[in-house]
Amino acid sequence: MKETFQGTLDVCLTWDKSGEHTLIFAPDSQGSVYIQIAGEAMQLSIDLIAQENSQVHVWFDIRTQISLQDQIHVHAHRHADIHVSLLDIEAIAAKHTLCGDFDSPDAQIEFHTATLAAADKCWRMEILHEHPYTSGRMENYCVVEEGAACDIEAIGNIKKGAHDSVSHQKTRVLTMSKKHDAKVTPILYIDENAVKASHAMTIGQPDAEQLYYLQTRGLNKEMALGLLSIGYFLPIVEQIANSTRREEIKCRVEEKVGLYGHREHS
Repeated sequence: MKETFQGTLDVCLTWDKSGEHTLIFAPDSQGSVYIQIAGEAMQLSIDLIAQENSQVHVWFDIRTQISLQDQIHVHAHRHADIHVSLLDIEAIAAKHTLCGDFDSPDAQIEFHTATLAAADKCWRMEILHEHPYTSGRMENYCVVEEGAACDIEAIGNIKKGAHDSVSHQKTRVLTMSKKHDAKVTPILYIDENAVKASHAMTIGQPDAEQLYYLQTRGLNKEMALGLLSIGYFLPIVEQIANSTRREEIKCRVEEKVGLYGHREHS
């Protein structure tokens, strides 16, 4: 399926079958596209093409059941600015692959992800710079539950000749138990001198003193853990432009992490 969007965008889509999708954002288009992925065992191949001077935010809400494999490829043309956000809080095995590249100088790509790993999750992402004055940013947040695995590999790749480019990445992982398998691999390939590049990564468990303090204020342990973990999801939820949709998703995340005293994994 191929679709072209132009003008001011406030689009809502639902995909419930495996397949290939190409979304083209015409020159000077602006706005957001919200995509709910809601099928069962799904495999998706997705191309996002941001043409000249487009400024778009594509937001993926994963509600798939059983399993998911997706490959998202982002292409940015001159003066394009495209942000891709992906929220996965379902208790399913999933493999997410995100790739970004620039067709010309002066463009920006950002990836933002948030994951609740109640089942095994695998992330592979790369932003490739082959033109000067390009900017790539990746921010990843993950909460790993007991017995689950989360494997994140994030690559910033600046080739020779892509001078004055920017590649930054940040990953934060909260592990709810010592019985987990959380792995983060931040990678920078830099073949040019005049660039700005960085990566930051943290993996840790909930602070025991904060947890105790919250429990002394009347919260049970599950609610306290939910309150500590919700901050890992708010940065991506708050990027949703539609206020009604944003509040609905925020409540759904709060329920999933146990903020209301019970977890909902369906």
